[in-house]
Amino acid sequence: MRIVADQPLRRRADVFRQDTYGCAERQTPGRGGALRTPAEACYAVGVMAVSEIVGTRRVPPASGHVLHVVDEDALPRFGLMIAQCTQVLAALGLRVSVLSDQAWVDEAFIETPVQTIRIPALGGWRAWRAERVLSARLNPPPDLVHVWGTSPLGVIERWRANTDMPLVIHLLGMTDAERLARRGLRGNESVVALSAALLAPLLERSPLAAGVATTIAPAIALPIHATRPPDPTRTLGLMCVTSLTPECRMDVLVDAIAQHRRDHPDFQVMVVGRGPGVSAAWEQIRARDVRDCVSVINEPQLWEKVINDVDVCVVPQCEREFWLAPLMAMGLGKVVLAARDQLGEWFVDQRTCWQFTPGSAVELAYLLGRVVEQPKHVEALSSSSAEHVRQRHTVSEMISGLCGVYHQACPTRFPDQPYDQREEVHDAGSE
Repeated sequence: MRIVADQPLRRRADVFRQDTYGCAERQTPGRGGALRTPAEACYAVGVMAVSEIVGTRRVPPASGHVLHVVDEDALPRFGLMIAQCTQVLAALGLRVSVLSDQAWVDEAFIETPVQTIRIPALGGWRAWRAERVLSARLNPPPDLVHVWGTSPLGVIERWRANTDMPLVIHLLGMTDAERLARRGLRGNESVVALSAALLAPLLERSPLAAGVATTIAPAIALPIHATRPPDPTRTLGLMCVTSLTPECRMDVLVDAIAQHRRDHPDFQVMVVGRGPGVSAAWEQIRARDVRDCVSVINEPQLWEKVINDVDVCVVPQCEREFWLAPLMAMGLGKVVLAARDQLGEWFVDQRTCWQFTPGSAVELAYLLGRVVEQPKHVEALSSSSAEHVRQRHTVSEMISGLCGVYHQACPTRFPDQPYDQREEVHDAGSE
C-alpha cells in the first residue's frame, strides 16, 4: 500500500485543523470536501504526520503487516494515542490491523485503511474463542504483533505458540512492568516502555533483556492552538483522571479541596476513573462535606471529551499506572498539579507542572490558590508546558521509534526507516 492511494483524504487533510478529539474544522474552502468522520480526521492526522516524517519524499511500498492488540485496560488510558499511531503507520504504507474486545474499535477506524477485529474478550473465560477467531480472520497471520499492556498476553501467546511471529510488548504502567518481570521475556519478544522507570523491574531480573528493550515517550497530536489559561471570570474546573484504587490518594485531593474552598468557593472538581476505590473516595468526600463541588464519574474514557473544558488537571499520587490525560493537559496549556514522585519524565516541575510534596494536602491547596491568584505565573506555565509537549512528544517521533523496534524484530518485513531517503523529491498529491 502506498500513501498516494489516499489522495482525496490527503487533499481534505490539507484544509483542516485537528481538534482535541480527532474531529476536524474547515478553515478555508478547499479541494476534496470536508472530512466526514472523526476516524477520517484521525487518519488525516496520520497523513500529515507522514509529511512531517518524510517531507516530500516518496513513500515506498511496505509489505509488513502488524496486529495491534488493545483491551479494556489500555483503551481508556491510551486509546486516543493508539488510534493516532496506528493510523500514522497505515498512512506510511504498512498493513495495520487492530484487535480489541471493546466497541470502540468498530467506530475508531471507519473509512480508514486499518482493519479491525472485535472479539468478546481478551481475558477471562470468555476469551476461549479468541484463538479460533484470530486464525480465521488473520490467514496468513501478521508479520508482527504489538500488544498494548500485558493483560492480553495469555490469549496472544496461545495463538502464536506454534509460530515464530515476533511480539512487541508495550508497558503502560508499573503493573505491566512487574507482571512482565515475573513472567520474563521469551524468544522473539521485544519490550517498549513509556518511561525508563518501567524497564527497571525487568532489567533487574533479566539484565540481558536490555538488548530488546527500549523507551519511547508517549505522544499526542494536538490542535495548532493551545487553550488559554483559566479565565478568572468563570468557575474554575478541575479534573483528576486516575485508577481508583486504595493507593490513589483521594484523601490528599479531598483534603486540599476542603482547604481551598474556604477562600475560593467557586470551583468544580471531576474525578474520572474506575476501580475498587470508588466507595472509599465517596466516603472521604462525604466526610469532608465537599459533595456539592466534587463528582466521581465511573466512566474512564470520559476525560477525552471534557479535557478541553477544564482548567486544572490534578495528579495527587505517584502515577504508577500511566494515563495520557496529564500529558494531553500539558500540551493543551492546562495547569497540571502533581505529586513530586512521578515516574513519567514529562512531569517537569516549573516547566510542565507545579509539584507538591507527596501526601501534602496543604501544599496542593496552596498550589490551587496560586492558580486563582497568580494569573501571570499560570500563563507562563501554560506556555512552557504546551511548548514542551509539542517539541518532545510528537507522534512523528513516536512512530520513528516504533519503526525501529519493528525493524529490529522483523527486518525482512519492516524497513529501518519508513521511507527511502535516496528517492527524488516527489509530491504525492500530484499523482
